[in-house]
Amino acid sequence: MRENTHVYNRPMELTEESIQAAIVGNEKIDVPAGTFKTKHIRYGTPSTQGKINIWMNKDVPGGVVKYNLIQSEGAMLLQLNC
Repeated sequence: MRENTHVYNRPMELTEESIQAAIVGNEKIDVPAGTFKTKHIRYGTPSTQGKINIWMNKDVPGGVVKYNLIQSEGAMLLQLNC
């Protein structure tokens, strides 16, 4: 019987420096929870040739209003709902 092998990837830590280097710009966006002024941040994912887009607002608990991962296998979208 073959065991499943899982690879642990350390969680990405967003530092102020990494955020500043990846800022696309300031954007006003609409999500189910409302309209927010955000910083749009974009990172590349070298292993899958994908992109991670994050829209952040410091006044929102957790800071993330919208998160979008796009890679060759598909996409994932998370948005603030309430």
